[in-house]
Amino acid sequence: MVTGVDPGGLDVGQKDRSTGRIQAYTKIWAAGVQASPLGRILAEQSDAAVDRAGRVSVLPDCTLPGHPEVFVVGDLMRLDHLPGVAEVAMQSGLHAAHTIARRLEGDAGQRPFRYHDLGTMATIARFRAVVHIGRLRVTGFAAWLM
Repeated sequence: MVTGVDPGGLDVGQKDRSTGRIQAYTKIWAAGVQASPLGRILAEQSDAAVDRAGRVSVLPDCTLPGHPEVFVVGDLMRLDHLPGVAEVAMQSGLHAAHTIARRLEGDAGQRPFRYHDLGTMATIARFRAVVHIGRLRVTGFAAWLM
């Protein structure tokens, strides 16, 4: 566990004791994502479960258990081990909107949310990127252009 950071390195330890130091001028912090506190409030009010990150377990149609009028979408929802990425948020938001529109027209049928993985793109640095779309894997300048 990192217990301290300064320009010359990292102090590491276990609970209340120091175990050493790592000399490093460059540090990369990758701490993960924590959901909004709203998730825990929704879970408490509906008896839904939350995971370590604070994401609310929802039914397959993105609604809270026992509350079909409440949709939880994006990186606040926990469903089928989906990642907390923008594409999941956009698709689950559209699913909720379409469900609400259908309900207003009298269609009360429940339809499960189905995520369609469109791939991943990430810029690493100027003129460098990675792209994964289906079986296609591209890196470097070509990926950056994409």
